[in-house]
Amino acid sequence: MGRTAARVLFSALAVFAPVLLFGQDVFVSFMVEGPRISRTAFTNWEKIELAYTVRYLDGCEPVFDNLKPQLMNFGKLELDSEFAEKNDIRNKRRFENENFFDIVYHLRYMAEKKGELDILGPKFPYRQTKPGNTEIEYFPSQNFTLVYNTVLPKGADYVKEELDLGSYQKKAIGWKVFSAAIVLFGVFGSFVLVFFKPVPAPLPINIQAASAIPVAENKADLSKVFSELEANIAKGNLGAVCNGLSDVIRAYAPGINPGMTSKDMIRPIISIPHNWERGQLLKVHSALCNIEDYLFSGEKEEIARYRVSDLPALISKLKPWPMYRRRLAYRFTKHLNRRRP
Repeated sequence: MGRTAARVLFSALAVFAPVLLFGQDVFVSFMVEGPRISRTAFTNWEKIELAYTVRYLDGCEPVFDNLKPQLMNFGKLELDSEFAEKNDIRNKRRFENENFFDIVYHLRYMAEKKGELDILGPKFPYRQTKPGNTEIEYFPSQNFTLVYNTVLPKGADYVKEELDLGSYQKKAIGWKVFSAAIVLFGVFGSFVLVFFKPVPAPLPINIQAASAIPVAENKADLSKVFSELEANIAKGNLGAVCNGLSDVIRAYAPGINPGMTSKDMIRPIISIPHNWERGQLLKVHSALCNIEDYLFSGEKEEIARYRVSDLPALISKLKPWPMYRRRLAYRFTKHLNRRRP
């Protein structure tokens, strides 16, 4: 065969081969390429995206209303409800007299049997933009095959989907332990608040007095002592106020004899090692001595009442619970200081 005859044969094949293969014109005004499939193997109700590229020349246009997913036929595949009523058109572009855009269809599938699914390609509607032309034509797209691996087989005896809890199990155990600790702490705290009543006793000091009587042995009700003291301060009953202040000092300062006068209480108070407690009791002792001086010196009672007006704030700091918290902080700090090198 001559060189010229070979050229003519190849030229004829290049022109007519597409017609022989696809059975349609080579130079069509409307064409659809695809689909490009997001996944070729899937399981129950996983999303499948089919992307088609639509190309059309000027003088031709797609029928966009008929391209909506609910009007297209995808065989056994079901539409994703989120995209069932609107077109997902992307990447519109143009080159000379050609127009392009991509359209994506979102589908799902679920069945009992696994295997291959042969899906017929949907037909895309278009029409010529000639005046008075209403005829709609259709371009058939390619068929395609999907592999379906169900996790709900009809006979589930031989297939078992293992549930791996992984780190979630550890987190769940951690939260359970934390919740149990919170509950126990709450119950313990409730019992402490309801039933526990701190009974302060004098702190140990260097002074030892054989006749000193701790509060715990006297079974003194400090709550009653403080409530009566506050009531007497409000009423202005100065004699009872002096007795109440003396009882408060005896509750916290060790080494005080039953017959010890107010003036003699200063030495046991000074020997208290807790700085904050010592300072508060010195203020109480000063108020006690001043009120007694007012009473013995015959000063007007109105002036004495005016000078004890700041006692309620001072007394509130020495009640059992505030004193108990201060004692705990003092002992904790003292323990830390001992452990330091």
